[in-house]
Amino acid sequence: MPVQNPEYRRVPLDEKGGFVLKDIPMNRGMLAVAKELRERDAPENVRMAMMTRLMHFGQIMREPALAAFIKRTGDSDELSVSEAVIKACGAAKMVVVDDRIRFDIDDVARIARQFTDEEEAAERKIDGKS
Repeated sequence: MPVQNPEYRRVPLDEKGGFVLKDIPMNRGMLAVAKELRERDAPENVRMAMMTRLMHFGQIMREPALAAFIKRTGDSDELSVSEAVIKACGAAKMVVVDDRIRFDIDDVARIARQFTDEEEAAERKIDGKS
């Protein structure tokens, strides 16, 4: 889904002016997400919640508490991220630290472990090893 270069649109703040978003992948991605959610008639609070979580998702890659869920793949910079931690980011608390919003990493880790445990229990049940 192509998105217009964000530098071509001014975002109004008030009657005196606004700002222009730089043409970077994060801004293009957020514009695409916003467009998709608007087209699906998602309420404003849902759009804001989803976009906030997406914008802060990258922070989890640097968290030692989540190392069990994030692995390097080979010699490259590629990472393999557990589906459990991705799901956890959709449910975990967000907190304000030093005037910035971020994931509550302990909550992300707790929820990811819970998802992992539930998945492993379901697999054992299927295999008849419960």
